Amino acid sequence: MLGRKKKKDNAPTWEYIKRRYPDVVEELRSLKDWEDVRASIVEAEKMDDYSLVALHAVAAITRQERIDVEMLSKRIEVLLSKLEGLRSDNDNAIKSLSKEVESLKNEFEDIRKRTLFLQNLEQMLPKINEIP
Repeated sequence: MLGRKKKKDNAPTWEYIKRRYPDVVEELRSLKDWEDVRASIVEAEKMDDYSLVALHAVAAITRQERIDVEMLSKRIEVLLSKLEGLRSDNDNAIKSLSKEVESLKNEFEDIRKRTLFLQNLEQMLPKINEIP
């Protein structure tokens, strides 16, 4: 028997797993590396030990999660970069608006002073006309 285990009568088969646990099989099929996992099924049936399939599935899930994490990290970096750009644009817009508001305040103050001068002048004109 050169390294092969004796086949157990009560050992599950792939068909049994598909019938009994279809949700698990569907999840396995949804893996990007499903073909690698699937290839291990034949070997597992020959060895009558499905731990090999489990190892391939765990490795496939780990690879898939690592890829997903890397992809999400890149997306987060892009979003952070865009956010920083928006923050910078926003800061520049606020500075520009602040300068514009300050300029308007100064212009308003000049107009107020002129208006006050003209009001005082209007009050003095009738008095000047009364002078003989």
